[in-house]
Amino acid sequence: MREDNVLIADYIKGSLEHYISAAMMENELSKEEALKTIVAPAIATLLKEHGAQVLTERDLDIIIETVETLKVDKTVKQIMKDFTKQIRNIMKGET
Repeated sequence: MREDNVLIADYIKGSLEHYISAAMMENELSKEEALKTIVAPAIATLLKEHGAQVLTERDLDIIIETVETLKVDKTVKQIMKDFTKQIRNIMKGET
């Protein structure tokens, strides 16, 4: 990574840390809650506006809700739920 890219990444990291802290304090949330309900959805929306392909916890919840409405065998539904669960784990860095 070029030196100016490192500086930009450091700036973004610092801004993100500040955003997380502000979200926690303003809403009296834990770091995990602030990330899940405020920070990650806001950043995902911004990235999507720029054409990035990003999934949020809410997106995965919608997928699970949709799977429940499908008229398919229970085994197929379970496979789809397990697959979505694995995607969620990957998103959290739990591979």
